[in-house]
Amino acid sequence: MRTAFLRRFLQIIPVLILISIVTFSLTRLSGDPTTLLLPLDATEEQRDNLREQLGLNEPVHIQYLTFVGGVLQGDFGESFRYRQPALEIVMERVPATLELAAASLALALLIGLPAGVISAMRHGTITDGAVQFGAFIGQAMPPFYTGLLLLVFLGINVDWIPTGGREPGSLRHLLLPALTLAPFMIAIIARFTRSSVLDVMSRDYVRTARSKGISEMRVMTQHVLRNALIPVVTVIGLQVGALLGGAVITEVVFGWPGIGRLAVTSVLQRDFPVVQAVVMLTAVVFVFVNLIVDLLYTWMDPRIDLYEGTKS
Repeated sequence: MRTAFLRRFLQIIPVLILISIVTFSLTRLSGDPTTLLLPLDATEEQRDNLREQLGLNEPVHIQYLTFVGGVLQGDFGESFRYRQPALEIVMERVPATLELAAASLALALLIGLPAGVISAMRHGTITDGAVQFGAFIGQAMPPFYTGLLLLVFLGINVDWIPTGGREPGSLRHLLLPALTLAPFMIAIIARFTRSSVLDVMSRDYVRTARSKGISEMRVMTQHVLRNALIPVVTVIGLQVGALLGGAVITEVVFGWPGIGRLAVTSVLQRDFPVVQAVVMLTAVVFVFVNLIVDLLYTWMDPRIDLYEGTKS
């Protein structure tokens, strides 16, 4: 298992290299940052001097190697706009994004998992149909639309719910952004859980357990859920990565000071170091979350080969 883990870990390296190349290239293609950093009447000489200060006059491959060398030392460069270390600026926003992601994921798990299990156990009933319909609605409504509806019906009509901003430790400020992100995840988790539970419930060993007179609750907890949750763990892992990097619109709509909103602002300002720091940090979190999911596979079912992804 140790060798398989090392192989899977080494697979992360080319992925991160490719992401760094794409990110670096796209930021350079977005335009010349000096047009936003200097007044409109700035001379070409002033622009050249600023490009020299920012290291943008170097050949592109030299700029990339300098960027990679800095990243390996934990240095993403200095923000063009704020004149502070880019990583420091990003890390100041991470707690807000983690808070929002944790709240949204907690809601999704608390509602999505039980809903999926109940739907599978009540297969073909009105309850099953209601869960499936709710999941369909949850997936059909994009987060930005959900957020706008919540702003109209709750933020405006309920005085005690703030419509924007963040106050550390305040659940009132967290409520609307978390409710905006949660429905889509609830729908995905509920549907995958239902499908997986139904599949496991049809297996021979489950029917054998029932024929022995084992209670339905014990069959579900000891034989069905542990095996059914393996594919669900994959979905949850992907959603964690998506939450950390994809809550951009929600953070913008609600003025939530997370890394998503910072990324949008930095792209508009062509603040290359900050954009690169946000993307690389998100990519690292995403690939390591997937590595943790792989480890959870082997814990939940030791027959799964960590490297091949198959049962032995």
